[in-house]
Amino acid sequence: MSSRSLPADVIFDILCKLPVKSLLRFKCVCKSWLALISDPLFIKQHLNRVLENITIPNDDGGSSNFIVISAGIVFHVDNGSETETNDGSSRKLDLPFQNSIRSPWVAGSCNGLVCLADERLDDTPEDLFVWNPSTGDYVKLPETPFERPPSSHLLMTDISAFGYISALDEYKVVKVIDAFDVSRSPGVNRSTVLVHTLGTDSWRKIGEDVSFQIDCRSGGLLLHGGIHWPAARFFQVGVLMLIVCFDLEDEVFWEVPSPDMGEVDKDWIKLGVLRGCLCAFLSVHGERIDIWVMEDYGAKESWIRQFSFQWRAIARGFESYDPAWFVRDGEIFLKNASGEVVLYHPIRNRVLRLPNARDREFREGEFKRILGYVQTLVSPLSLKANSGVSRLYLNVVSNLGDNLGSVLTRVWRKPLLEKIIVAFGGALISYKKLNLKAVELRIAGTKPEDIPRSFDLLTEGLWIRV
Repeated sequence: MSSRSLPADVIFDILCKLPVKSLLRFKCVCKSWLALISDPLFIKQHLNRVLENITIPNDDGGSSNFIVISAGIVFHVDNGSETETNDGSSRKLDLPFQNSIRSPWVAGSCNGLVCLADERLDDTPEDLFVWNPSTGDYVKLPETPFERPPSSHLLMTDISAFGYISALDEYKVVKVIDAFDVSRSPGVNRSTVLVHTLGTDSWRKIGEDVSFQIDCRSGGLLLHGGIHWPAARFFQVGVLMLIVCFDLEDEVFWEVPSPDMGEVDKDWIKLGVLRGCLCAFLSVHGERIDIWVMEDYGAKESWIRQFSFQWRAIARGFESYDPAWFVRDGEIFLKNASGEVVLYHPIRNRVLRLPNARDREFREGEFKRILGYVQTLVSPLSLKANSGVSRLYLNVVSNLGDNLGSVLTRVWRKPLLEKIIVAFGGALISYKKLNLKAVELRIAGTKPEDIPRSFDLLTEGLWIRV
């Protein structure tokens, strides 16, 4: 049976289940397949399928693809085998912007997109790129508008992170620049927070005065719409270790309640995700690792110590090792002095070996960053920001008619219009758990092409579902 005799929805469903490598080849089959595979709806559905697959429990316990920075080279590690003697391979990734990045650092990875920064030791602005390694598409971000303060007493560090807000369908890059005044005791930390939304041409400076210093050696962890980092707050008598989160939607920092860490090596506090929950990996005297899991996100009392193990018990020959990295679903990367790499999963107490003897740089270099990675068709070239889209302002009264005064609810246009039913004459609005009577619904500066097809403009500022 030819593809022409198959219903369009069947072809859509079949192609949607295929890997990216096959789909890129199938673009050449015919014009209709090219149009289908390039369609934003197809790309979105394919992404959803990929994300669903990685959340389904399987025998190997988690990720099979990783992005690794070693010896200044970006590697793609495929750990697809399910055997105990897995020979998972690594391959170097050729950066299409290689000449612009001297020392790459992975700022983040989500939905198949990887944000790469350039670790520069001088004061020149670093280049930032968002790249899809599977398709080769990339964009270079605008230069960050930051000038180093004229002081010889400042210790400058900066770190970038990358994340996605599903409610807004937006990708953001966050850069935190710390200026630590070493001439004062205790040292005074001042932070500059910059945010870039993909699809725009500038950075925004966030008026955030933070009283902590982010661990610049630790990559940000994307979870629940926020970027999480280990951090420290300095006092006259010591240092308090923290977990902080930058909310990508509201663009504010908040402090996540930490577990009762006790005496831990501050160089070994790292964050990860275990079964969808925030977890903290704490080193105890450099010999034992405790894994704490926050079962109810945001609730301090929900932290439990779920795993505890000795480093040397994981695998023979790992008496010496590079600092471990913790990736999706609690998996732990370890590399010993001879270059042997293992992937340990604490839930199954299982070790997979990744020899990778063919790549000298991979074997001998220091692992500077490891991230879980999925292969998708998402292109950074086609991303459009919602930051220029008008917001809705609703003045409301309760459905009992009681006047609540000047109650102002501010939400994004698209998510709201998907959830409310508005009718002329003050009909009820159902939004989340609220039942409110519309008094005024104002949309300023909305372009005609932005009006959802399921809505008609009744009068200026009022919508009705049709």
